[in-house]
Amino acid sequence: MSRFRLLMLLALSPLVAHAAPTGQIKIVYAGHTTANTDSALTTNQADLTNPSFQVPAERHYFDVFLNFAGAAAGEDFRGAIFDVTRSGGVTFTTKAGVSGGTSIKWFSNNPISDAAGGGNTFSNNGDLGGDLLGIVIQQSDSNVALATQVGESGAEPAPGIGYNASLPGSRLGRVAIQFAAPLTTNATLNVIPQAGGGNFSWFAGNAGGAGTVQTPSVDPTGLSSGSFVIAVPEPGSLALLGLAVPLILRRRNRGC
Repeated sequence: MSRFRLLMLLALSPLVAHAAPTGQIKIVYAGHTTANTDSALTTNQADLTNPSFQVPAERHYFDVFLNFAGAAAGEDFRGAIFDVTRSGGVTFTTKAGVSGGTSIKWFSNNPISDAAGGGNTFSNNGDLGGDLLGIVIQQSDSNVALATQVGESGAEPAPGIGYNASLPGSRLGRVAIQFAAPLTTNATLNVIPQAGGGNFSWFAGNAGGAGTVQTPSVDPTGLSSGSFVIAVPEPGSLALLGLAVPLILRRRNRGC
């Protein structure tokens, strides 16, 4: 590089604006259970394509993660607002298997933060309507945001919010679904930023815990969507499922 070009680049470099950080959402399979709790899930993603697990007795859980990407020094995650939706073939449910109504179906991950002095990681993490629309994740205290580092590789380790480097991201919460019957068309779960702007915010200049709120006023806001596709079982596995019932009945009739 010539000396002239180098001088020009140095002169122009302060004019290049820092790109705003983004919130990258992912929804991933966590496991399944027939119990009324999610404390002990059977984590086997292959079960989702097995028709014997696409039945009402099973509750399948999915975790929502957020990666706070592209953050400069002094920038920390503040909040996000999003919807969780589904296509046909599955329904959202409570841990006890109740679908519909206003019962809580968003199971928040809002651990106590030792780094922030014993308060919760988020000042708000919930869905008031039970419909998984307008889920609000927010930390209004810039000092707590600095301490917890949600969505960043330096996030407070467990039992704090934690950070999964392989996804990457911090877990915000989870949802549960049930199948009415084995799928005949693919089902999709979606996490979508709520439309209208103002659905994503962060603190800037927060190196000392006294940052200012940054909230884009229009879409796109920097908050991405995430989805998970549940495939229809293979025809052969459906045939095996159909054969299983008469075989079991036949054995019972023979006293086996």
